[in-house]
Amino acid sequence: MARKKEQAFRTITEVSNWLKTPSHVLRFWESKFSQIKPVKRAGGRRYYRPEDLKLIGGIKCLLHDKGTTIASVKELIKTKGEKHLKEYSIEPAFPEKNQRKSTKINNLVEKSQLNENLGIIKTEVTSKIILTNIKLHSNLEKNDMIQIENLYFQLQRIRNRMKHRLEAF
Repeated sequence: MARKKEQAFRTITEVSNWLKTPSHVLRFWESKFSQIKPVKRAGGRRYYRPEDLKLIGGIKCLLHDKGTTIASVKELIKTKGEKHLKEYSIEPAFPEKNQRKSTKINNLVEKSQLNENLGIIKTEVTSKIILTNIKLHSNLEKNDMIQIENLYFQLQRIRNRMKHRLEAF
């Protein structure tokens, strides 16, 4: 998917993700600050202009990061203007949609591989402990022990093949 231009309008979800602030908080700020005026399209969807982004970013910084009250921010807008408030904002940065999805997928794959590796390690340790216990505490004949060891090594080979196939996948 092509990247949006910097001057493109942004949805409330995009702005919410950028600021790491829930969308209901952005809607609340709209009710408190008349300067935030997103364009509303059919169905009531909000689209924020690039000028709105800097203003919202400044409001977020003052309210959440600096601990300023809503009344103080309103007073600051009256006395010094919106331009002063925009200086507090972080730079708007929006990743491409495909990048976000691929990052999520990569994280899930890494977690599942880690869990699989942990599972393999646990089963290897468990099977070695069982094999050792069988050797120490059993009165099995030598042929039985050889068969058990052969089964153990066959399981280990199967596990390794599965591991390699998953890594190649």
